[in-house]
Amino acid sequence: MVEAMDTDAPAPAPAEEEPAAPPDPASLYRADIRSAQASVERFVTSREPRFAQAALKLMACLRKAGLAAASPTQPVLAAAIASAFGPSHPLRERLLAALPPPAAEPEAADAAGAEGKEGGEAKKRPLLPEMELILELLVLLALIDGGKLPGAPPLSPPLSPPLSPPPSASPLSRLPSPPRTLDPFAERAYFYSSWAYEKAGKIEAVRSRLLAAQAVRTGDLAAFRDAMAEHAAVFAADGNAALVLRLRQNVIRAGLRNVSLAYSRIHLSDAAAKLALDTPGDMESIAAKAIRDGVIDATIDHEAGVLISSGSADTYSTLEPQALQIRLSFTLPLSTDMQRGFLSAMSYPPDAHKGDLPDADAIKERQREEQELAEALAEEDEF
Repeated sequence: MVEAMDTDAPAPAPAEEEPAAPPDPASLYRADIRSAQASVERFVTSREPRFAQAALKLMACLRKAGLAAASPTQPVLAAAIASAFGPSHPLRERLLAALPPPAAEPEAADAAGAEGKEGGEAKKRPLLPEMELILELLVLLALIDGGKLPGAPPLSPPLSPPLSPPPSASPLSRLPSPPRTLDPFAERAYFYSSWAYEKAGKIEAVRSRLLAAQAVRTGDLAAFRDAMAEHAAVFAADGNAALVLRLRQNVIRAGLRNVSLAYSRIHLSDAAAKLALDTPGDMESIAAKAIRDGVIDATIDHEAGVLISSGSADTYSTLEPQALQIRLSFTLPLSTDMQRGFLSAMSYPPDAHKGDLPDADAIKERQREEQELAEALAEEDEF
């Protein structure tokens, strides 16, 4: 006799899955650095601001990762710097000295083997100044967040003293004409550099640069001259005296632009007095060069010695009434034509019904024929 199968027996329990291992902070940190470098390269190539914003967001993520686990990420940052900067780069030794020894790259052996198989065809791409500035800022933030404030000011990118011999280390001062793509990252560099000096209690060391920058922005040559005279020793010690002195022409141009906007007609001697020029006789040549370079829109009356600004548009004027009149002049005739078209489509042409009526002579002729026919039929009936 066959025994009945027990259908209520419990099914075997599935094997428990092992919990996924948490991601390695060092690997995530290394991947974020590569993603930031890719975003920077795409920004430099396409000039689209969204890639610069993506790189800055990744820089913030890298800083948070450093705060959460400083020990595993700083060696990775040191390894990235050692790999990115060439042996002769002026920043390499300064940045590596502020970090722990570089961590070993896990894929270094694989990369070396692949390079050997390909015959060494792949070449290392040069490091962009924008990515160079990001790595420099990451080191600066690591020092600030780690409490190593005395070592932070010397590594501040835009405010650090240049190396000896020149060129200086930071791309903001090393490059003769920094590209515009550095601007989004330079803003963060100036902010964090000033913050580093403030945290270290050395904010007075950068006040002289602040005064010079304010004078350049406002075009105040007297304030610029005072800042140069008062802090000449600081600029000489930093090696930036020649660089700051070159800003004098920018100060004069900014002040001349303000004068041109404020006065439609001003004597050259008065303009020189307002600009506080050392040699008022150079005012005519300075104004002529500014006109030639497109700094101001004006002309010079050489006989009268007068600078005449071109007629600028009234600040309170607007083109809205003219634009409204143009729209009305276009839409009103169009509306009138449409109304006429609708009315003509809905109305009948004059005397249109008369075309269907017979001619009066034809009617008379038909009536005469009918009468003759009736008379003929009456005569036949009499017979």
